[in-house]
Amino acid sequence: MKKAISFMVLLFVLSSGLLIAQDNSANCNLIPLKGKHSIGLGMGMLSQQETTVLTVKVKAESNLMGNFYYNYWITDEWALELNAGILNAEVFSGVSMLGVEQKAATVIPVLFGARYYPSFAALAENVRPFVIALVGAHMGHSSSNKVTLGVKVGSETKVQSVFGSKVGLGIDAFLGGWMRLGLMAGYNIGADFKEPVGTRENYSGFDLSLNFGIMF
Repeated sequence: MKKAISFMVLLFVLSSGLLIAQDNSANCNLIPLKGKHSIGLGMGMLSQQETTVLTVKVKAESNLMGNFYYNYWITDEWALELNAGILNAEVFSGVSMLGVEQKAATVIPVLFGARYYPSFAALAENVRPFVIALVGAHMGHSSSNKVTLGVKVGSETKVQSVFGSKVGLGIDAFLGGWMRLGLMAGYNIGADFKEPVGTRENYSGFDLSLNFGIMF
């Protein structure tokens, strides 16, 4: 619920900015983007980090997300994007009199698509709101190890892949001709894994991220 509220607030703020920008964009001499490249890093959160400690079980789940992206502007308004990162990571340990069982799981999205920076919505010559749409795959990697009386008795690794996509909106500021700072709110859409990856079969949900990139 908190994630949905945050997304709606950001949507409202950006929408208000777009309406104001329509009156100002005609007076902006927008910086040219066509032919530019950019590589960058995004860091954000799907939900609050949660750690649960039980009598004989310890579970740590980090809903922090991170991703690397590459953009190429085919026009001043349209940029292609290749995006890959980590959507979720979990570690689980179970302790008994006889031994220890450890499990780990990671979900990696690999997506391709485009960003649209409408010129009429520019807030300043170097501040550009955008919408984004990406499609690709969510790859789930899970592993488990079981140690009994100090002897490793079992090990298993599974890799699964399902359809994944992402839609969102945000705003980028292009600074000094080489730096790019941005804020983005998005919704990750993924199909169900055949078997749970960590504690979940589906990793759809809202995210909010800060982004830093280099232009060249």
